[in-house]
Amino acid sequence: MYFSLLEKIKNKINHWANCNLSYAGKIQLINTVIFGIESFWCASFMLRKGEIHEIDKLCRRFLWGYQCAHKLVFFAWQKWCQHYHLQGLDCWSVMPSQSTSTVWKAIFAARDDFVGQAGSIVDAKASLQEWSRTSKLQLYQVYAVFHGRHSNLQWAKPILDGVVMPRHAMLVRMAVQRGLATTDNLNRRGLHLVNRCYLCLAAAEDHPHLFFLCSFSRTVYQNILLWLGVTRRPFCLHQELL
Repeated sequence: MYFSLLEKIKNKINHWANCNLSYAGKIQLINTVIFGIESFWCASFMLRKGEIHEIDKLCRRFLWGYQCAHKLVFFAWQKWCQHYHLQGLDCWSVMPSQSTSTVWKAIFAARDDFVGQAGSIVDAKASLQEWSRTSKLQLYQVYAVFHGRHSNLQWAKPILDGVVMPRHAMLVRMAVQRGLATTDNLNRRGLHLVNRCYLCLAAAEDHPHLFFLCSFSRTVYQNILLWLGVTRRPFCLHQELL
C-alpha cells in the first residue's frame, strides 16, 4: 500500500522535474497536489511517521534540488543568521537587541558565560581551537565547562542498568528530576487543575507524595519489600535513592 503511494508521488515529481518551474510554482504543486494525495490516503489508511517523513523528503528534494538540498538549506540559514542576527559583525562582539529571539539571546548568554569562565575572548578562542584539533569540536569538553565535572551518581548504575526496562528507568530518571506530569507540574504550566492525588484522594499530588507518601502507593511498595524479604518501612523518595 505505502509503496504504491510513494511510487505515485515519485512519478508526479519526476514529471514536474522536467518542467521549467519557479520556486513559487513548486510550492503550489506541493501544497495542492502532493499534500492533497497525502491527505486523501491519510483519511483512508494509517500512515506511519517514517512514511510521512519519506514523502516530506521527496518534496524537499523537489523544492530545493536533488543533489544539494541539505547544503542549500544550511547555506540559506547560515546567510540569514549572518545578515539578521550577526549583521556582518563578529560573533564574539555582537550584542543582542530587544528584537532578538529567545534562542539567540540564550546563545549570546552562553557565549558571555564561556568568555567569563575563560577570562577573555582570546582565551575562549584558544580553548575552542584546542578542542577542535581533530577538525570536530569535542562537545564533552564544552559540556564540562558549563556543567562542571560531577562525580558519578551512586544510584544511577543500578537504576539505568540494562536489566531494567527502559520505560521504568526513564520514569525513575524523570521522577528524580521532578519532570513527571504530576498535578503540581501541570498547574505550573498553566492548566489550573484540582491538585489532588487520585490514588488516595487525601493530599496534593507531587513527586514525593506520588511515590512513597501516598497511602496507596506506600502499601504497594511495602508489600513489594516484604515479598523481597526486606523488613523496613518505606522512606521518602530522596532517602530511597540514597
